[in-house]
Amino acid sequence: MSLVPTVAAYLTLGTHVIFVIAIAAFLINRTPIGINRPLGPLEDFVEKYYREVAFVIVTAATSGSLYLSEVLGWEPCPLCWYQRIFMYPMVILFGVSAILKKDDVEDYVLPIALIGMGISGFHYLVQMVDEVQSTGCDITSIACETTHMLYFDYITVPMMALTAFTAVAVISYKFNGKKEKEEEELYLS
Repeated sequence: MSLVPTVAAYLTLGTHVIFVIAIAAFLINRTPIGINRPLGPLEDFVEKYYREVAFVIVTAATSGSLYLSEVLGWEPCPLCWYQRIFMYPMVILFGVSAILKKDDVEDYVLPIALIGMGISGFHYLVQMVDEVQSTGCDITSIACETTHMLYFDYITVPMMALTAFTAVAVISYKFNGKKEKEEEELYLS
């Protein structure tokens, strides 16, 4: 197996660990026990550089998908193409947003990421659950059920895409520069 899919699988796993810690911290903070921002430094970093962080995520996802198809020769199925349709434009949107320091990128990216999450979530179900089948795949192309790789008994290419779409959606919703803008307005007033 190539090094790139292995590294991508470990990055996906690491992102899942961060998701679990963040969800647990959110739930614990809603109880009387409470904990004081266990992911505080990470949150502060993402809040300050949310456009750049999201740009790195979508660029890695786009580069990874191109590597899998163009270098390793894995033919993308129709559902893979639909996921690419929603992932690739986000590289341009976040890149331009980061360069121009635009704060309204989440208005454009959040719907794209949510649709991509739906497609990759469905694709993951098609791969992992025998009862779920896709009518979008026909006999002239590779089957959407094809699993080129499986890491940690659950990470496949659609799971990697789902993780990237979810991370971008969370970043676009929660860390969108509005807190920074509010603090700036408070300072100026």
